[in-house]
Amino acid sequence: MPNKKKLTSLEAVNEIRNKDNGQVVLVLQGGGALGAYQGGVYQALHEARVEPDWIIGTSIGAINASLIAGNKVGDRLSRVQEFWRRVERSVLWIPGAPEVADALSTCAQRVRIP
Repeated sequence: MPNKKKLTSLEAVNEIRNKDNGQVVLVLQGGGALGAYQGGVYQALHEARVEPDWIIGTSIGAINASLIAGNKVGDRLSRVQEFWRRVERSVLWIPGAPEVADALSTCAQRVRIP
């Protein structure tokens, strides 16, 4: 079996895109606590220079998706990080649901945001 060259993440994605019109789709589900982790997933893709062709989200995933899709590539990560910093530092706007605010804040603190 011939040795295949090990591809970088970006090279692998470009190979997928070039075969059969492949696309990179970032799907972000709902669930408030997952939202902060989704920011970390996008950060990893961004640092690997892999930008999604499509972004789909539901609930908190839709908020993250809109922050990503609604900004220029160079501004996307900072906008997502700023949103989660604000969630972490402020009282959430959901009256009567402090447990949701606590859960989001805890998750936001665990995500590496330089």
